[in-house]
Parts: sequence; C-alpha cells; structure tokens
Amino acid sequence: MSKDKGDVLAAFRAIAGRYDLMNTLCSFGAERSWRQKAVAALDCGKEMRILDLCAGTMTVSADVVHAAAGVRVSAVDFCAEMLQVGAGRLKRDEILSIDRICAEGEKIPLRSGTHDRAIATYGVRNLYDPAAGMREVFRVLKPGGRFVILEFTRPTGKLFAPLYRFYTARIMPVIGGIVAGSRGAYDYLSRSIGDFMEPARLMEMMEAAGFRQARLERHTCGIVGIYTALKPSEVS
Repeated sequence: MSKDKGDVLAAFRAIAGRYDLMNTLCSFGAERSWRQKAVAALDCGKEMRILDLCAGTMTVSADVVHAAAGVRVSAVDFCAEMLQVGAGRLKRDEILSIDRICAEGEKIPLRSGTHDRAIATYGVRNLYDPAAGMREVFRVLKPGGRFVILEFTRPTGKLFAPLYRFYTARIMPVIGGIVAGSRGAYDYLSRSIGDFMEPARLMEMMEAAGFRQARLERHTCGIVGIYTALKPSEVS
C-alpha cells in the first residue's frame, strides 16, 4: 500500500490524545501484555542505550526505562504531537531517561553504532519506506545489537480470521470515530494492518538490511507477532 506522508502524519496528529486509550480498548486490554513481551525480548542490560523507533506516545520507552538500571532511550517519532502527549504522561525518572527526537524513521538523526538495542512497536507498517527504516536501525545499532519489532499480523484460522477481519475493518473505525473523534484515522490504521506485508517478507527485509537470525513469535491467536533479529558481531 502506497502512503502519503502528509496523510499519515495528519492521521496521527488527529488521534494523539486518545491513541493509548484506543490501543487498550481495541485490544480488550491485551496491548499492555504484548508490549511487555516485546520489551522482555529486547533483553536489556544495565546502562544500555535503546532506540525506540516510531515511539509515538512513548509508552514503550517508559517500559524500557524500567527494564534495567541506567537505561537511556532515544525515542524517535515523526509526529511531534504524539511525543508531546506522551511527555505529559511520563514520570520524572522516565523524563530524565528518555531523549525525544522528532524525525522520520527513514532518516534517524543518531550516530552509527551507538545503540545496544532497538525496538519498533506498531510502527514499521506506517513507514513510507520500511526497507530504509530497517537499514537505518541496522546502522544505529552496535555490532551484536538486537532489534525487536512488535507488529500486527493476520490470523489464519478458518473461524477466527474472518471475525478478525470484520472487527478491524468495520468495528475498529467506528470505535475510533466515537472515542478518538477520527473515524478516518482508524480507517487508515485498519487498512494498514490488512495491507501490510506477510511476516516472511518482513523477515526477508530484515535480513536484506544486514540482520541475521530473524525470527517470529506469534501471540493471541496470531493477532500480533514479535520479530527478533541480531546485527552480527562482526560487520563486513
């Protein structure tokens, strides 16, 4: 699905204030558990530097701060309003440990080889050039660094899959219109889930960017997947 950067940015600006609430409502509370599993997959160590790509309202950044002592997070998102909303909800220790960076994921303004881990939650499918985003994460990571992606996948079960498609295509936009005041934004988000590349293609893209040992772990009947991959310790 081709994307217009301006349209995607406008969608996230429209829902910034209710984004976290909508995540909770639309996932029936499961979203918090998915985030926790993704952060656990990062395997953070003491005083590591972590890149949170497509950080949004920085809920994941805050989770990462508490994953290990002395962690420093670079929270990168192209929507300033999302970062601003999130900053207003952070606790003091979280504010001191998170650097907010408003920038596109395809052009991350961080030096090469400076971060130990990277995570992207529900954001890769919103990049206008996911392959470029993968290459940027690879560049920013130190050799041996780990990259974790939490992203929606599509269930394949004969009974559950059509119910899920109906829910995301028809019900979720209605909830978005009522709660977040923007049905159009959730029409887009619903389409972005349905049109996103298959998991095998995403892992191929990670490998093409230079990552190795790309793996996928599905959760909640295949609604979401946690992808992990490593930057080789020795990069040619």
